[in-house]
Parts: sequence; C-alpha cells; structure tokens
Amino acid sequence: MLKLFDFWGKADRNGPSWHPAVCHMIDTGIVAKEILAVQPINFQLQLTSPFQNAGQNALDVLAFVSAIHDIGKISPGFQQKSKDLCECLKHRGFTFPQTSEPKHGRVALVVLKKSLQEMFGCSIEEKNALARVLAAHHGVFDESLSLDVGDHAWQEARRDILTLLARTFGITSLASVRLDNVPVLFLLAGLISVADWIASNEAIFPYLNAPPKNIEQYIADRRIIAQKFLNRLSLGTTVETEKGFHELFDFENPNACQQATLNVSKKLSHPMLVIVETPMGSGKTEAAQAAYASLAKRVGLRGMYCALPTQATGNAMFSRMRTFLARLHGEQTAELHLLHANADINPEYEQLKLKSIGEKDDSITASGWFAAKKRGLLATYGTGTIDQALLAVLRVRHFFVRLFGLSGKMIILDEVHAYDAYMSEEIYSLIGWASRCGSSIILLSATLPEKKRTKLVQAFYPSVELPTGLRYPSVFGVDLQGTVVWEPVALKDDHLAIDPIIVTPDEKLTVMAEKVVNLVTKDGCAACIVNTVAEAQDLFDLLKTRFPEEELMLFHSRFTLERRLAIEKELLEKYGKGNNRPRRGIVVASPVLQESLDVCFDVMLSDIAPFDLLLQRAGRLHRHTNIRPPHLQDRQMFVFLPDLLHNKPDFGWSGLIYFRYLLDRTGRLFFKNDQYPQILVKLPGGVSPLIEQVYGEDDIALDKIRELWFEEREGAESADGYFARVATIESVHDQGDEPGYLSRLKNSADEEMTPSTRVGRQRVLLVILNEGDETAILTREKEKELFRKTLATDNPRLVHYFSKLPQLAEWRESPLLRYCQPVFLTNGIVQAGESTLAYDEIRGLSILQKTGGIK
Repeated sequence: MLKLFDFWGKADRNGPSWHPAVCHMIDTGIVAKEILAVQPINFQLQLTSPFQNAGQNALDVLAFVSAIHDIGKISPGFQQKSKDLCECLKHRGFTFPQTSEPKHGRVALVVLKKSLQEMFGCSIEEKNALARVLAAHHGVFDESLSLDVGDHAWQEARRDILTLLARTFGITSLASVRLDNVPVLFLLAGLISVADWIASNEAIFPYLNAPPKNIEQYIADRRIIAQKFLNRLSLGTTVETEKGFHELFDFENPNACQQATLNVSKKLSHPMLVIVETPMGSGKTEAAQAAYASLAKRVGLRGMYCALPTQATGNAMFSRMRTFLARLHGEQTAELHLLHANADINPEYEQLKLKSIGEKDDSITASGWFAAKKRGLLATYGTGTIDQALLAVLRVRHFFVRLFGLSGKMIILDEVHAYDAYMSEEIYSLIGWASRCGSSIILLSATLPEKKRTKLVQAFYPSVELPTGLRYPSVFGVDLQGTVVWEPVALKDDHLAIDPIIVTPDEKLTVMAEKVVNLVTKDGCAACIVNTVAEAQDLFDLLKTRFPEEELMLFHSRFTLERRLAIEKELLEKYGKGNNRPRRGIVVASPVLQESLDVCFDVMLSDIAPFDLLLQRAGRLHRHTNIRPPHLQDRQMFVFLPDLLHNKPDFGWSGLIYFRYLLDRTGRLFFKNDQYPQILVKLPGGVSPLIEQVYGEDDIALDKIRELWFEEREGAESADGYFARVATIESVHDQGDEPGYLSRLKNSADEEMTPSTRVGRQRVLLVILNEGDETAILTREKEKELFRKTLATDNPRLVHYFSKLPQLAEWRESPLLRYCQPVFLTNGIVQAGESTLAYDEIRGLSILQKTGGIK
C-alpha cells in the first residue's frame, strides 16, 4: 500500500516540500464532509440526498466523491511535471510518453467515466454527470476528448488508489446515486472546489514529504485540522433565537411595510421570492433584514447577501449590516464581508479585517481567507454590488463556486427597477438558479412597471399568474410550490409636487443655478442632480459665485477612490439620518446621488430622466424627520426639460444617457393642454399609474421622430437582452433537469475578460499622481496607496489615447494596478493627446479639449 503514496499531488514550486496525491485527496474528502457537517440540515439534505445509499452514510459517500476529484494526477502527464518526484516512479517501471495529457482535470474526466461505472456501479447518466463535476474543480466543465492517460500500469495504480479511498471512507457502491438535478451538480462542483482550495493550503494542511506512518491517525489528525479551520471561518453560524423587532432596530415596532413583509414571508415555504414594492424611505431594507432574521430561525438559512447597484451604496450598507448582525447574533461570531472591486480600500472594512487577525474581540469579523478572489460569497454574510452575485450565473470560471456561496441563503436585491435590459436578463437568470439552489430572494423596489414585475416573478416560477387585484404599494410572494401570497401596504397619504421648468440645453445650468439661489436664499438644504459629470462641474462653478464654499459639495464618479470615499462619508455626516444638518447646504451631483444613499434634502432640482428614476431621486427628499424652513415644508422637486412642442425636442447630453423615447414619455406627463403645469403625485397610490404611462403599452400614434426613438429603444434593449442570454448560463427552467447540459456548457472565460456583468462604453483606469511621485510597488500598502488614487473614465478620446500607451513595467504583476495608467500632473494639469486634463479635490477630473471647452 505504501507504494500508492509515491505519487505526488502537491509540491512547492521553489522548494523540496511535497504531499502525496492520496493524502491530498483524503484531505479534500475530509474538508468537504466537515463543511457540510456544520451546515443547516435543509442545505445538507439538498446535497446529500442524491447520495443516499443503503448501509452507507451519505456524508461519507459525498466525502469519497470529493476525494477522488484528483485521480487525474495519477497520470504520466501530471507526474512528470516534477522531474525529481517522478524518479521513483520511473524506477518502478512507469512510462512517461511525450503525448501524455498534462491537464489532470481532463484525465479525471476520461478515467472516472470508466471507473465510476466499472468499480462502483454508477449508471451511464450518473457516471457522466459525476465525472464532469469532479473534473471541473479548476473552474471549467471540459469537453470529453480522446487522451493519452497512461498504460496499464497507470490504470492499475489509479484503480488501487480508488479502492483505497473507497475503503477509507467506507464506500462499497454508488449504484443508487441519482444525479438528474443540474443545480445540485453545480453545488457539488462548488463544494469540491472550495474543499480543494482549503486542502491545498500548506499553511492549513502541512505537506508530509513522505507517506503517512499511520493512515488512521493521519485521518483523525486531518479531521481536527479541518474542524478547527472551519470553526475559525464561522461557517456554521446560524440564527439561534428569534429576536423581537425592537432588539434588531432602533424602533419598537415594525411599520406597515415591514409588518407586511414579515406576514408574507411567514406564509410561504423556503425557497421563496418576495417583492417589496413600496415608496422611497418606507423601511424596505429593515423589512428584508427582519424577514431574514425570522426565516433563518424558522428554516435554517446559511446567511445573507445584500446586493446593491453601486459601490457607494454597498459601502453605506456595510455599516448598517454590521450593526444589524451584531444585534442579531449577540456574542456569537459571524463573518461579514464587503464585496466589490474596490472593497479593499474601504476604511471600515480594512479596519474590520485587521481586527479579525489573531484574537477576535468583536462578534462581527472579516477573516482574510474570504478576501481572496472568488471566495467572498462563501462567507456567511456579505454586502456589496450586484455584480458579485451575477457572476454566479455568468459563463466564467468557477461560477458554480459563487452559486454555492449564495445557495441556502437569503439574497436581497435592492433597486431592481433601476437596471437596464442587459442586467435585468442576468437577474432573471440569477433568480431562477439561486432559488433552485435553495436560496430565498427578496426584491426591493420603489416602483416597478407591470411588465418587469411579471418577468421577475416568472423567472422564479414561470407558470404563476399574478393576482388581478395586486396593487401598489404591496408585498407579493410566491414559493416553489406555487403558493401565492400578497398583502397591501397601508401607508399614510402624502404627495410629491413636481414642477417642470422648460429650458434649452444651453440655458439649463444658468436657470438651475438661479432657481437654487431663490430656493435657499437664507436657509434650506438642496440637491441638484444633472445627468453628466461635466454639467455637474459647470453648475458647481456657477454656484461657487453665489454661495460660500463650505456650503457646497460636488459628488460624481470622476474623483479618485480615496476622495470619493471621503465625500460619501461627508455626505452621510451632513445629510444622513440623525445628524445635525447645516442651516444651508447645496449638493451638486451626477446620478450617483440617486442610488440607495440614506441622505435627506429639503428640496431637489433635477435633469429630466425616466420617471421611475425621477421618483428614485425624489426618495432623497424629506426622507428623515428634520426641522425644515417654512417655505420648504412641502416635498417639492423641480425638473428641467426641453419644450416638447418642438418637432424634435433637444434633450442635450441627457439624450445620450437615457433613451429619448423614455425621456419624451416622461416629459409628456407634465404636458397638458399645451402647457406644463405642476404634477401633484399622490403617494403612494398615484405612483403606479404614472409609471405605466411611461413604460406601459398604448395605442397612441407616434410621429416620425418618436417612432425612431421607439425603435431605437426596442432595438437596443432587444440586443442587450440577447447578449446577456449569451453571457449567462442557460435558464434553469430549460436546463435544470438536463445533466447533459454540462457537456454543452462553455465557461472557460475568466471574469476579468468577457462576458461582463454590465454593458457600456469601454473605460480606462487612471492613477492620478503629481510629477515626481514614486510608482514602484515596494509593499502591499504602497500598492493600495496608489490604487486609492485611481478613477475611471469612459471618455472616448481618453480611452483611445491611454489604451495605446505601454503598460508601466513595475505594475505588470500588480493585481490592483496592472490595468491602470499613471497620469502625472504638473500644477494640477497634464496633456493627454488632444485633451488637457485637470484634477483637484473639489471638482475632480476635468477634461478640456483643444478649444478650451470642458467636457
């Protein structure tokens, strides 16, 4: 038997240490079993039920299956990768043909298709499915090819090792295994990959450099190592007691939205889809969190991920989630991670990770193991951008690891109305696959067009019919048994006054500035949202001549990361809940302000935008209970738009940001009898009819230009939907019961390449430096310091110019900076091709063309 340990499985690239392949396979099987052992019973059963076997423990069967993932390493192509370690095999007579397949995953696919049937009695369908899952542990479902996997001696060695592993885990047969459920196959692939990653870490599972002296003792020791490590990661965290609402939040009782969400979720079976559709500021986030606390105790959830549209909203939610989890779990340790591309430079997240090293003095922790690429969703709790969740259904490497990370949890998707056709298609796919992987999903929205609401529900349960009496505001839910529950949300009647102001693009900013001056002459807090960064900068410059600098703030996407984080913090400190707001203040912003930032203003001025986004922006109006100036007691918004009586209304830059058809339909809400009167939106009852007037279908005849705008929108959304369907794995409703789908699934792309979670213009990442600044990366902290100075732009001239420049040599190996270009400023200015760039901490990046105009 000792000769079976001559085959190496792990080795140091730059040292003599190595680990027998058999030992690594045993380690992986042990880790897989221990991961499942600490999971809630419902999730455990989902993965173990296909492996129920008379006389055999299902967890042991699954451990054995996980262990044999690396049987492909018992092959000439793999073993000859280490000349030193394969010498003993050569002395034993093993041959090493040059034609041998070097990729052990492919070898495993070929070998296991035969061995699983001949040795363990798997049926044809099950052995094909299981072989593909086991061979995919490096991230890709590979094609079955004709390969050189070694002669008879290699075959016998593999057979002996499979026999040894079966005996080790107490397995005699796999004849009763049934693998006809693709979601379970994806979960199994995810579990095996995660177990392999942990077992491959020499710092956790030290290499032996020799066969084990006693196999039974070796297994016992490795099991203890696995249990201690998983305990350190708090993977077994569960909600042990159901807490009262007042224990979780800063108020005694749930409001109408929150109570309806709790009522609906309690009447459904897990997994479920719940849509909370209520006005801005009605406590939807707390409603979802409360539903999680209740459901987690009732059915045993593995955790929660809160997915938001932007990094800014993810950052803001991180603090709220941390507070909620500390109250929910008390002294019980729980992992929480911030997940987006720039999470590592978020100060609060960095602080939590540092505190989590060594002795933990906080019940909420952030272990470094989860911070590595692809691992974030494996933590019990997370909050961040929706992109992290969408990667679970894109055709990228290890998508199934992310799907495994989300499975058995609650997924909260905020602002679901705000996503374009491409991302919406991805969301439909995520809802389908995640629900079949045991996840309950809560969708939060202030406004949903009827057509989109129907698509979201049918992504979960295709044959369900929405109740005819369903009305806004409400909480709607459906489970996988087809049970439909909904409850209206009784809210106090309110109103939103929207005043249209007709302007040409050339005069818009001047008129807007004058309006701000008139509205907050003495006091009041105003928000001005324009649709482009350049216009936000220009409006800010106009207002600088009328107000003291300390009363103004500018917020947009063309600040460096560190500056943007500082602005977000200042915004929340000045205009967030419970803070002492300034007597007078004006925030000028691009649409980044309309997302889920919990800030509040007395009055708002806005560029024209699709009506649902106008309402989303208005969600920052009178959001909190504050003392307001007498003249700003009513919730009022001023919207600037062109004259629609013109044959071809000029929407300016806004027509390049949003579909002109939707801008026109929105504008016509204000147009009555050749005039533009104020709209008084009754809240909540008047919202849905107005949304349907913009997004619904009607028989109104369109003139030629509006017909072109309609076709423009239809064509673009149709194309985006098609490209999203190509980018994602096929619908669970089409392929969920077809194990053969794995043989057709092409997912060899890396997430840094295409496909992408979003579509849009190409961007370039710039690192804003001063002339003479050091660019060498001497430490990890220096790398982060440089990355904090990055900003992204999609300006076509800049993208063209910087994409032609060579990569900075010292950044080529940097995970953070390898796609960045340095920009060295002299006195705050630098020439970049045809453009002059200027940067300062107040205005951000300004782009000036040769003519001197700002873009």
